[in-house]
Amino acid sequence: MEEYKTCQRKALIDFFKEHCDCCFSVEEIAKSLCCSESISKSAVYRNIDKLVKEGSLQRIAEEGSRRFLYRYADSEKCSSHLHLKCLVCGNVFHMSDDQTNMLLAAVKKSSAFVIDSKRTLLYGMCEKCR
Repeated sequence: MEEYKTCQRKALIDFFKEHCDCCFSVEEIAKSLCCSESISKSAVYRNIDKLVKEGSLQRIAEEGSRRFLYRYADSEKCSSHLHLKCLVCGNVFHMSDDQTNMLLAAVKKSSAFVIDSKRTLLYGMCEKCR
């Protein structure tokens, strides 16, 4: 039984690695994985909760809704910078490390507050949607 859970977890992680710049609801994830993989909707819910607690996934409250979106946050390329989410198209963009460091330093200097860059998402509009 443990191997079955491991296969489901792997399918979920692989899904997020393939779509690392996107955010998905549990329903969207389940719909995609239940059709292509042998993973149940309940297994998606169960594994997502574990992956969020471990820090592999980031849970984001969808604006104007009670629904949450999830995105992959365990990538080495994602741990050192902030992310920008377009409110129109929903795409997630990577802020450069230099820009991130300047912003984090400015916040720390002005308020003595340290931002967790791995868990922070900034909202706005991308160039294409403006």
